[in-house]
Amino acid sequence: MSSLPELVERLADLTEEHVRSATQLDVGRMQTLTDERADLQFELRLLLREHAAALDGEDKLRTREATLRLAAAERRFERVVGVVVRGLGGDGKSPETYDPSGRLGGQRWG
Repeated sequence: MSSLPELVERLADLTEEHVRSATQLDVGRMQTLTDERADLQFELRLLLREHAAALDGEDKLRTREATLRLAAAERRFERVVGVVVRGLGGDGKSPETYDPSGRLGGQRWG
């Protein structure tokens, strides 16, 4: 299993590649990257549950730097996707889905 800083660094790398794929409108590669990022995020959640408190100084620094890079890449990805959606004639808004309370379109489920 990878270390926490390695996972966050890999996730940042994938997100930066996701940005490049979005700007090139490479839908197939974007789907592959989406799946890979989801797998890494799951692995990261598991690792955080078990080992987050055990990070030493160097690993904390690497993790923080990678997290900042990841956050910047996520913001770029959101902007690029928004531009692409608007360019294709969409409104840039997410489709209506369930909110945290389980509501969809004003309906209460369950």
